[in-house]
Amino acid sequence: MRSMTGFGQGEAENERYKITVEMKSVNHRFLEINARMPRQILSLEENVKKMIQSRLARGRIDLFINLEENSDEKTLIKVDKTLAMAYYKSLESLAEACGLATDMNLQQIASFPGVLTVEKNPDDLDSILLLLQEALRQALDRLIAMREAEGAKLSADIALKCQEIKKAVDKINEVCPKVVEDYRQKLTERINDLSDNLEIDPARIAMEVAIFAERSAIDEEITRLYSHLAQMAQSCMASEVIGRKLDFILQEMNREINTIGSKATALAIHDVVIEVKSLLEKIREQIQNIE
Repeated sequence: MRSMTGFGQGEAENERYKITVEMKSVNHRFLEINARMPRQILSLEENVKKMIQSRLARGRIDLFINLEENSDEKTLIKVDKTLAMAYYKSLESLAEACGLATDMNLQQIASFPGVLTVEKNPDDLDSILLLLQEALRQALDRLIAMREAEGAKLSADIALKCQEIKKAVDKINEVCPKVVEDYRQKLTERINDLSDNLEIDPARIAMEVAIFAERSAIDEEITRLYSHLAQMAQSCMASEVIGRKLDFILQEMNREINTIGSKATALAIHDVVIEVKSLLEKIREQIQNIE
């Protein structure tokens, strides 16, 4: 089990570039990736998102990518040899025509317009992508490790609460048979009080008790609750993405306990129902952060 909360970072570098990746995640119904990266590598955003999607299924991911470039590699000095030779020959021809000695050095020729030009060295996107993939892999490994550690805590907490719910349902199951018998006794006593000890038709009382028993029967709901608890325990041990499945199971458990609360008349059952609802709400809060 993984939570959807985590943080990870990674970095990679070569002779020219250094890339740093930081990513954090919080709970979200789907997988949402918000990437902040330098404009010069925006074309690699799709590669980044595909890599994240291959390893994460849910959560809001905030991704920060920083690119540093070696200052020695940022600029490129371009030499126009053809233009330099043209300057040299022109000056040599002019000196000969004027009867002057040719006195030129390399620095003078290099200072003429266009001989030397400074340009930005074009980015090597293939090299950047390799570094980016490595830095992102490190960040994902660390983020997932944190999510798994948090997920283990959530799993243990949910398991404890499920045990408490099972104990509560066991109590309800023990009380159920007594509810009908208590109703029979109270009905008989009430009729005796109202009828001045007149003879009572046992069949009539049996019919009323049967109607009450059918109307208040919660055996099916209890059976389904036990089943849902088993499914939740089994799902918590699974390796796949289980957040939505747990949410569905929890909805079903809420439905069953609400039905029990509406059918049951015994105060003891109502008290347990309230306890179970409280535990289910706590589990719901935990499940919201499970991938």
